[in-house]
Amino acid sequence: MAWLIVDAHKASDLCWRVAFALQEDGWLLRNALIVEQVPETASYETVFLFARTTRYYFDLDAIGTTTRKNPGDVWPAQDVLEKCIAAGCPHEGVVADPFGWSADVGAAARRVGRHYVELRPQRSAA
Repeated sequence: MAWLIVDAHKASDLCWRVAFALQEDGWLLRNALIVEQVPETASYETVFLFARTTRYYFDLDAIGTTTRKNPGDVWPAQDVLEKCIAAGCPHEGVVADPFGWSADVGAAARRVGRHYVELRPQRSAA
């Protein structure tokens, strides 16, 4: 399972083009979430949940809803990383960040009791 977070304000259709390309590559798009940003702005981020097979780990209770009900498709920005990691990775599981340019994912993984691997590709000096 993989979560993909795309800033929709910078490239409004890029996030969906990436989602469609991943589907063409065999990934199953399980959900798309909107992450609310600061109320006085019109910007938001789109979070996609992809899986490679129809059988994948997802813990609805880890999202922390007060009822057993699905939390919906619009989430507040605070704690979104922790919720995505806790729901999509078993306790003591490993979270991999293929971009690794921020420590946010690793810190969030540690806060919810998951291990973390950063995959940081070399940046070109050009």
